[in-house]
Amino acid sequence: MKKKYQTRDFYLAVWFLMNGIELEIKDTGKDRVTFVCDDFQDRDVLISGFYNSDLLQKFMINIKSLKNKMYSKRPPVIFSKKNEQLK
Repeated sequence: MKKKYQTRDFYLAVWFLMNGIELEIKDTGKDRVTFVCDDFQDRDVLISGFYNSDLLQKFMINIKSLKNKMYSKRPPVIFSKKNEQLK
């Protein structure tokens, strides 16, 4: 059985996808997911490149800032797994 790597970090998961790493999404309950992939050579190098990139870090900070501004006046709509809007 292949060794697996998992993360809850959405932005790191996107970085993996951008670099050709296939991900499986596992529902861990309470509206949370874990991103899982087969472990791979140079994983630490890829992760280090992600966290050490000033441009990527600024990009993430600005996404979070913009989302906070968007949702400050109108919170996001939350749907159940049955695609029904929760109140």
